Amino acid sequence: MKIFHTSDWHIGKIVNNYSMISDQTYILDKFIDLVEEEKPDAIIIAGDLYDRPIPHKLAVKLLNNTLTELVINKKIPVFAISGNHDSGARVGFGSDILRKAGLYIAGDTLYDKIELSKNNKSFHFYLVPYTEPTIFRSKYNDIKTHQDCMEFIVNKIKTNMNPLATNILVGHAYVSKIGSDTVIKSESEKPLSIGDAEVIDYSIFNDFDYVALGHLHGRQYVGRPEIRYSGSLLKYSFSEVTQIKGINKVEINGKDVQVTYMELKPKKDFKIIKGTLEELTQQARAAENKTGKQNKDYIHAILMDEEELINPIMALRKLYPNIMSLEKIRDNKEFNLNTDRDYKIKSPVQLFEEFYNSHTNYIYTLKKQQYVTDVIEEVQRGEL
Repeated sequence: MKIFHTSDWHIGKIVNNYSMISDQTYILDKFIDLVEEEKPDAIIIAGDLYDRPIPHKLAVKLLNNTLTELVINKKIPVFAISGNHDSGARVGFGSDILRKAGLYIAGDTLYDKIELSKNNKSFHFYLVPYTEPTIFRSKYNDIKTHQDCMEFIVNKIKTNMNPLATNILVGHAYVSKIGSDTVIKSESEKPLSIGDAEVIDYSIFNDFDYVALGHLHGRQYVGRPEIRYSGSLLKYSFSEVTQIKGINKVEINGKDVQVTYMELKPKKDFKIIKGTLEELTQQARAAENKTGKQNKDYIHAILMDEEELINPIMALRKLYPNIMSLEKIRDNKEFNLNTDRDYKIKSPVQLFEEFYNSHTNYIYTLKKQQYVTDVIEEVQRGEL
């Protein structure tokens, strides 16, 4: 069986006041093209279909159009769960009706089990939607953490699990190794809880042949290659600039699982540029003259100018129309001046040079030294 594993669509997301709906429409069209080319037997969406519990109507329309194309037009079963950004009750509305068409959505249930067969082999999908531990705690006093929640659910599943079938769990959680956290995290991920209470140890999934995870936006596996995050379809923060986005193609033959990552390239990328304002404007003009097009990527600019600038983001926006943010780099080195001793034995010129070198990234040139010396001498003479 060939399965496409994807997650964290976050439809309707807004990043730095920029709506991502156009970018999401583009990437989902590319995803549908890949489905048409590869013809998977099933598709998994491991949570965070929307970016907020009450999504914008444009987000609802885009998800509806995408699922209609996959399930109704292409006749591919889709297994989806709610994530921590979704409203489980809203996402799961009408699920009993939808499953008759081949759309299996687990919103606010403990878990759902769906059985498929191909070539006389059984594939059991266990859909585990995201649930807050506080909801469990109201019914079961012993449950306090996400680990407790997942242990409870997995133990329930295992009471009737068929070890001869291929067992696939779909979850939305922060899975790592408790006490040794090495997963790749991104700034665009909303924390599930404070501290270690959100971490679920990967060993809890030892009895499953494949675990399709959502929540972390960077593609990776945890513990063993069969426990995987597909990552988000798009970048949603500048901490993700180096990440490749796409989906996991999972090919299963009995207990043998092979995973291939398939890249999907965005309409506009997230990029970080660095230099002086003049350097960045010159680079943009040179690139535009060469290609005939403006740089439409989402930009975070790091300015290296030593002098103060007046409204630099407006100057950059003329050349980088989708610039989202900028910062002026400042080196906050510790200034180790012992005022009780050094202040008395060093000249004002020497003290200023130490201060300058400890608080900036710039070279203290002879020209600057002479300028400071002249100013200090004028002050000492009472001329300033």
